Amino acid sequence: MAIKRHTVIVEGTLAFRMQRVAAARAGDHGRDVATLPLLAARLAERRGLAAKGLVTRLSSCLLAIGLPTEPPDYPAHAVLAAMRTDKKRLGGRLRLVLPLDLGDVRVFDDVSDAELVALLTSSSG
Repeated sequence: MAIKRHTVIVEGTLAFRMQRVAAARAGDHGRDVATLPLLAARLAERRGLAAKGLVTRLSSCLLAIGLPTEPPDYPAHAVLAAMRTDKKRLGGRLRLVLPLDLGDVRVFDDVSDAELVALLTSSSG
């Protein structure tokens, strides 16, 4: 199965911005990035878009290989500010790739700041 180019670009961009926010912190930032697909799935689930059990399946996979299932505790406003500087925005809007199911993702440009803040500040999506 081929990975869609915008999936890699958008998730890679968010990962880079989160690492930029964390630049002054010690730790393994690569491990933190592993939580991004799970965060995207949680957002899709909140919107009623994710297939039943998707978040649980992704969490189980991350746990099975020893990766975190919770994002790093970065201030939501700092992450949002970093995301707004991304050159891949379209018409000033953030574009996020949300998984609907394993292997099925869509790009959304209508995710509100409030949705992102709620996602980034909740401990379990």
